[in-house]
Amino acid sequence: MKWSKFLQLAFNFLVLEFVGLTNAQDKNAVDVTAELRSQFRTLAPLISMDRALVLTEVSDTVMVGKVEQAVSLLKSEFDSHPTLREVAFRHIHYLLESETHNDPVLNATEPATAELMMETFSRLMQDRVLRAWQLELDQRCRRSYETLMPLVVKLAGAIRQPRQGEFSCHYKQGRILLSGTEGYSNCSLEVRYIGVGGESATAFFFVPTLSNQTEVELRVPVDFESGPEGVGEVEVKLFCDEAHIAGLSFTLDENLENAVRNKLIDLRSLCHNNPFECVEQTKKLATVTAAVPYQNEIIRIQGAARKFAQQKLLILQNQLVREKEHFSQLRRLISRAVPDGLGEYDQGLASQASRIEQLEDEILQLRRVR
Repeated sequence: MKWSKFLQLAFNFLVLEFVGLTNAQDKNAVDVTAELRSQFRTLAPLISMDRALVLTEVSDTVMVGKVEQAVSLLKSEFDSHPTLREVAFRHIHYLLESETHNDPVLNATEPATAELMMETFSRLMQDRVLRAWQLELDQRCRRSYETLMPLVVKLAGAIRQPRQGEFSCHYKQGRILLSGTEGYSNCSLEVRYIGVGGESATAFFFVPTLSNQTEVELRVPVDFESGPEGVGEVEVKLFCDEAHIAGLSFTLDENLENAVRNKLIDLRSLCHNNPFECVEQTKKLATVTAAVPYQNEIIRIQGAARKFAQQKLLILQNQLVREKEHFSQLRRLISRAVPDGLGEYDQGLASQASRIEQLEDEILQLRRVR
């Protein structure tokens, strides 16, 4: 009997120890998650694609603002997760280095005797630098957010489907605007823009608060060459404290006809630069309801692209024959002159072989034009 009581007491003690250990682990997990959430919120505005970053004039104000934002985070801690720490380090130091690299061009001053032409050239160079910086910044933000997406999903609320009429997205005067009927906090938005020709690009934004009182502008990234005027559809995934909402898809009806007209202009140039891509995009465009009045123009562009592809195919095939003959002759001559090995001539032959491979790839793509 005494032995039985001892076993019971021992069992109760072990249960209490296990419960205490479990509670301590749970508390530690909660603390870690809270710290991760806090540190992500600190970094998120920096890696978010700026919704107002549209450089219509030559100005380095935006760049300076981003660099100052990066400097302010130099002493911040991002030690709650190794991936967060790595992304924070890379992104902050990229911004600091970009300012150092571009500063000589942006702050260049012309001599007092400089003529108008030189001043104009200087401004064009500055504009070029800023636009190149904007393009790389978008790509860096995209890469940083994509790397952190597992953490973003972990920090978001429970996954659910959107309710009927919960969100709306529309096009207005060159801007794409998103709004919701409820309040959402600490929102990460993954936005995919789809053009009427099937081209697409993805952007990531951090929005502290998304409410029914405001509309959030979803800026189209720089590498979506059609711009907001070429967007026909928008797909959105929302990750916030309240929920993880996927499956949001919007057709920008008010922009479709405008997007079709802009796409036709682009395709007229594309049919000579890339006939394969031109034909593929015209096939997609032909399925858009707003493109019905333009079917004859679409057919004409397809015909022009196919004709150009055939002409270019004949030229490249003849060129490929000549390049292969030249390569074989060159190799034989070098082998006779240097019987012990090609040695220093390897690099020249490798360059010639690379050119042949490039021609073969171009020919293969042109053959796919249907």
